[in-house]
Amino acid sequence: MATDVLSNNILFVDIETVSVEENYDDLSPVIQRAWGRKAEFFREADTKSAAQLFSERAALYAEFGKIVSIAIGYFHTLADDCNELRIKCITYPDEAAVLHEFTETVQRFDQNQLRLCAHNGRDFDYPYLCCPSRCNR
Repeated sequence: MATDVLSNNILFVDIETVSVEENYDDLSPVIQRAWGRKAEFFREADTKSAAQLFSERAALYAEFGKIVSIAIGYFHTLADDCNELRIKCITYPDEAAVLHEFTETVQRFDQNQLRLCAHNGRDFDYPYLCCPSRCNR
């Protein structure tokens, strides 16, 4: 099988998230107000309180959640020109450690050729990975 150069430049990404705090009451007043503004967008269809909505939905929004795991997959060409799929799961209790190892892993690829692939990446995975608040925690 001939080496497919394009497939060796794709990094498949999937993140797993949780809310930044387990309970709404543990949020700072500033973050509670921010969540209240966000919750107004879906409160019309849902009669639950901001606290209830937080426990159900906060992990879906980058500004109110944190990454607990990142799974990556990529094709690696073997000596006989066959490709094998390699998978790695990065999991630590600390989000910063997860992101640090993910960054180190991504930097091993040719940055001029690398393509990221994720299910709903544009609306979920990539905003989470790029959220500026990640740097301020």
